[in-house]
Amino acid sequence: MERIDYTKEMVETFRKNVVDFIVPAVSKIKADVSKKLGIENFSLCDNESYFEVSVDPVLSSSDMFVAGKEMYHDLSPETAKFIDIMLEADAFDVLSREGKWGGGYCEYIPAYKQPFILANFNGTSADVDVLTHEIGHAFNSYEIRNLDPEIEYGMETAEVHSMSMEFFCWKYMDKFFDKRDKEYKYQHICDALTFIPYGSIVDEFQHIIYKNPSLTKEERKNCYVELEKKYRPHINMEGVKGIRWQYQMHIYENPFYYIDYCLAQSIAIQFLSKSQENFESAFKKYHQFILAGGTKTLEEKIVEAELSSPFKAGALESVVKKAENIIDKLK
Repeated sequence: MERIDYTKEMVETFRKNVVDFIVPAVSKIKADVSKKLGIENFSLCDNESYFEVSVDPVLSSSDMFVAGKEMYHDLSPETAKFIDIMLEADAFDVLSREGKWGGGYCEYIPAYKQPFILANFNGTSADVDVLTHEIGHAFNSYEIRNLDPEIEYGMETAEVHSMSMEFFCWKYMDKFFDKRDKEYKYQHICDALTFIPYGSIVDEFQHIIYKNPSLTKEERKNCYVELEKKYRPHINMEGVKGIRWQYQMHIYENPFYYIDYCLAQSIAIQFLSKSQENFESAFKKYHQFILAGGTKTLEEKIVEAELSSPFKAGALESVVKKAENIIDKLK
């Protein structure tokens, strides 16, 4: 996994931080949603619900690119130059068509030092996420294009680039959602916090089952049930008890990768908090984080950005409090 500066024990400390501070915050968020939407028995199928009507962009696909160009031109001189290069190279394949590969990805073409983004626009907020999340990956690839490609970094670092860019783009969400931009932001940060306990379930489950390959089917199911109770006590898992993990193909295809998303999200939320206090300063620190590429460890970059390390006991308490303050203002 190309991790050289943190250990299994440090990840365990992170997961304890999640249980102690993020789980109670997410349970409160879901209780508020249940009350607002009149949900008496909050189940897995309710977990992504926040409003009676989904928050979708008001722009066509072509207009979204116009808005995206304006957004990145205003964000910083670096992103302005970058987005012009992306558009000039026609480095996007985002319209859906029959037989096209699903999902959203950013790829880098070394021979041309050119990032390329593939996605499938479907008229939902996920289209905007492509223009923020995948652009975060692409911007990073472009900015470090001249560094030694052999000096790599872990996937948790790569996801900091993309998840943080999502939050830096918050100030422009009215371009895409008009008067519902506040609702989009509320859903976005709630989703960010909500994901971390789930990702921690996947990680802890992997450690258990790969350490104990002789577990029976029922023992694996019981293990997953207990982890759901630990990390997502607000969800009634009746009907899917112990089998939800089969959905997560990372467990089979990329063991021990999933925690990277959780670590990155805990850092990205901190960049959001900093951007609310001083946007220019926060973006400068984010840009420095990117420019380091693989020449510095994750911990070194966290320190330089003046962020809290998610590996330190109790570190997520202040992170969650600031996130809750942002959520309260968006309600």
